[in-house]
Amino acid sequence: MRIITIILIIFQGHIAFSQDRQVSLSLQLSNPINNNQVGWFEIDGESFDGFNVKNNSFAIGALISYNKSEYCSMRFRFGYTKLFMREFGGYSNGITYDSTHVGGKQNQLSFAPGIVWNINNNKFKLFGGFELPYTYYGDYTLDFLYQQTDVATNNVLYLGHSLSTIPHGFSIGIGGLYGFNYQLSDLFSIGAEFSPSLFYYSLGGQTHAYDISAPDIIYYTKDKNSGVTGFQNRFSINLTFNLIDK
Repeated sequence: MRIITIILIIFQGHIAFSQDRQVSLSLQLSNPINNNQVGWFEIDGESFDGFNVKNNSFAIGALISYNKSEYCSMRFRFGYTKLFMREFGGYSNGITYDSTHVGGKQNQLSFAPGIVWNINNNKFKLFGGFELPYTYYGDYTLDFLYQQTDVATNNVLYLGHSLSTIPHGFSIGIGGLYGFNYQLSDLFSIGAEFSPSLFYYSLGGQTHAYDISAPDIIYYTKDKNSGVTGFQNRFSINLTFNLIDK
């Protein structure tokens, strides 16, 4: 009988608390993170041969938070990253003009449960905590196009087009969470968060490549990546919709 009474007290307390619970949905715009060190894209904003590099990558996501109390929130974050980098350029020796165009693409999906503790000050709220991120990396495709043209006649002397594929992989880790939110109204708030994280990566592996003119002939690399550890910093800008159950 005493056990039943205790259970009823706990249950009633949970009901009373759930009437004031708050759920929020945040849309995020983040910095895209390139974990694959691939060919011409290893140097920030530059290439090995000095050609132009254009980074059109982007990262978006959403975040669902449940406020267990005024000072503690449970959250679940998921995100999508599209890596899209291009290198292009050319040079001439007066007789021929050589041009190169390389494109790299990859899709990434991230999932991260976490918990944060809040410091409220009217409309301005600071928070800190941690999350456990997992990221799935799709195949990294590398499209290489090389063309040599006669300067005098503008005739194409050589055209090479090859495709390479680096296998998919994953990463798992732990990261800190630090950020703020500013309440614009009862329904909307804006903010930002910073998350430095330590990861274990299982990326890359045996890469295969083939020439477009002879697709039946496939070349394989000998190297395989069994897993490495790494560090990354994620920064996100948040637009939050506050959903309040009374």
